[in-house]
Amino acid sequence: MNNTSPSRSLGGANLELLEIAGRTGMGAISDSDPVPWDQAWHTTFEHWRHTNYPPMPIMLVFCKRPSAYGSDLKCTQLFQFGVLSTRPKCGVYLVGRSPTGNGWLLPSTGNDHQDNCRLLQEAKLDDFPLVIFGLNESDIIFLPNGLNADEAGVLIPTAVSGSPFKDELLTSELVHFATKNLASGDLRKKLWEKANHYWPIEQAERTIQLFLLISLRAVFKNYEILAEPPVVAGRIDILILSGDSKEPGRVILELKAVRQFGSTGTPVSKSTVITQIHEGIIQALTYFKDATNKYICLYDMRKDKVSSIYDDARLKCDSCGIKLRLFEVHPSAVEVRHAIVASGSGSTK
Repeated sequence: MNNTSPSRSLGGANLELLEIAGRTGMGAISDSDPVPWDQAWHTTFEHWRHTNYPPMPIMLVFCKRPSAYGSDLKCTQLFQFGVLSTRPKCGVYLVGRSPTGNGWLLPSTGNDHQDNCRLLQEAKLDDFPLVIFGLNESDIIFLPNGLNADEAGVLIPTAVSGSPFKDELLTSELVHFATKNLASGDLRKKLWEKANHYWPIEQAERTIQLFLLISLRAVFKNYEILAEPPVVAGRIDILILSGDSKEPGRVILELKAVRQFGSTGTPVSKSTVITQIHEGIIQALTYFKDATNKYICLYDMRKDKVSSIYDDARLKCDSCGIKLRLFEVHPSAVEVRHAIVASGSGSTK
């Protein structure tokens, strides 16, 4: 059955945009994408990660106009810097969203990480998103707010072999992200307005989406993982497409942060929570009826995590083929430890 309309849409999605993504390998085709680099960078990250390199520091500073900063700071221009298959020499490089763009090496930066940090601060670029290689073995660290923020950074995971179209593998990665990344001290700081009162930030879902996108794009680097692609019924939080025509399919993820309080401490009623979850299920149902899998991922940020609030959602999801995945989000390391002791393992349903 041909589901393509005269306006070149498939299930409400813009085919031109999706085809461009498939041809170019550029995951970030939407202005709503919160990640500061396109997905094609993850192939470069894997090339530069390997442990046969000595642990020497490289910083990538992601700018909207790297050429302007590079010219002003008298940087050395490097053509199509991000397509290099071997790790470049140590230093600080100004780069843009696409790895096919030019890089700019900040003058006098090199093997000394502390000197590099100082020179980055002097250049007034220390609050730009930053990716660091080579501080220790194969780790790649992402600092979303640059050096200015008091944070250790978030590790970018390694790629795996396997398909996110297989529920067992994708669910495993979703669990890993929730139990490892969201439980890390640096990410916890970003999610709470007042952690001791269980007041999440207003943009909790957006923040979770940002770091989940980075994790999924790194782990499944040969797939197109898009943020907020527009469809007739709205925008999909995360859409996963195959990078290979031999493996057709698509996966939809809708994300919901479940709150007991708003960012200013205003209580959120049980009926409001149930309505929000129901809306997420309706959204997932509406998008791409032929999707390989559909997920609604609920990130429970409530102080009183009463599970019965999800009973209706479980029944609805079971009846219409949506996979409900439930993850607890805690505001402190103490609460994380208590949850581990209480459950014995991460919850996915």
